[in-house]
Amino acid sequence: MFLGQIIPRKGVREWFEALPLIGEAPIEYHIAGPIGMAIPDEVKNDPNVHFYGPVAKDQAQQLYSESDVFLLPTHSDGFAITQLEAAAHGLPIIASRFCASVVEHEKNGLLLDEVTPSGIAQAIRACVENPASLCRWAAHELDWTNYSIETLGTRLAEL
Repeated sequence: MFLGQIIPRKGVREWFEALPLIGEAPIEYHIAGPIGMAIPDEVKNDPNVHFYGPVAKDQAQQLYSESDVFLLPTHSDGFAITQLEAAAHGLPIIASRFCASVVEHEKNGLLLDEVTPSGIAQAIRACVENPASLCRWAAHELDWTNYSIETLGTRLAEL
């Protein structure tokens, strides 16, 4: 699952390029958010790729609850609240290293060293090939005190 702006900065172009590299894995991709780029025909016509456009909070909640993994291969994000939403729903997260520090590599998901089609494909294949890791990552509880208003305020004041 992906929730956010569907634009190149979010790494979705590389994700779309990764789809043929993943192979015939039994995966459905659910993509929610405003579309701000051309979607390749092979992605639009893929029966396993579902676009929702912008979604209301209740539909986003449903997508989180029905998903197995949250993907955020962003090239640049100060902080994506969607990571916390995904974690709150017990989803393992595949994210780039360019977006805050919500993901602890192999504790609650996977960190991409680079946002490349091959890196994204490798991470998704790792999830498919080892579903037990998904269960383990989903069970890992974040230290929510790191994301409290007080903690975030203190960090901002130190800048």
